[in-house]
Amino acid sequence: MSDLYRVMVVDDEPIVRSAIADQIPWEKHQIRIVKTAAHGVEALDYLRENQVELMLVDVRLPVMDGLELIRQVRQMNRGIEFVVISGYSDFAYAQQAMRLGVRDYILKPVDEASLLAAVKAGRDAWEQKRFTRQLRA
Repeated sequence: MSDLYRVMVVDDEPIVRSAIADQIPWEKHQIRIVKTAAHGVEALDYLRENQVELMLVDVRLPVMDGLELIRQVRQMNRGIEFVVISGYSDFAYAQQAMRLGVRDYILKPVDEASLLAAVKAGRDAWEQKRFTRQLRA
């Protein structure tokens, strides 16, 4: 992989955004956190001008909730992978997230190893999709 895998973190809690972005040695795994956003509208604004391969999204966000954000990004047909990070173990949230094709649903407090594994799985799936598209071209 020639470029770093670009990830956006969308969570309304600054401490969570900071912990995810700064406390894991992402670049050691060819991953870069390119943007953190406090809500879905901010994330969509960024995506209009920039590309990411994976988004880490909280379910409960102000302005636009995480599930609606995922729906809207899916409509953009960008091929982005999603991992939901939530403080809510409510099965209905997880079920809706799975219907939207999210890669994983991780509960807060986030375990670093689980998060890293989910992001790597997303990276691998995205790379596989990219490889398949190149073969078809």
